[in-house]
Amino acid sequence: MNLKSFLEKYEEQGFVQVGKSTIVNARYVTHITPDLNMRLNLNMENGERLIVNRSYKKAFMDGLKKLREGGR
Repeated sequence: MNLKSFLEKYEEQGFVQVGKSTIVNARYVTHITPDLNMRLNLNMENGERLIVNRSYKKAFMDGLKKLREGGR
């Protein structure tokens, strides 16, 4: 399965693309901080740190917003 197919199938469960070859489940993001060049740093529940590249920033924020609105 390629990334595009995976996202189409699982985006309702909170999966969002944050880089060319990286998908993250936004439900497990514990902290978001801004970084240089309009990127974002994500801290995950398991302690891992990921970077949201600026070309994926809007899609990530939209996915996070959808997830939060759906969880209300």
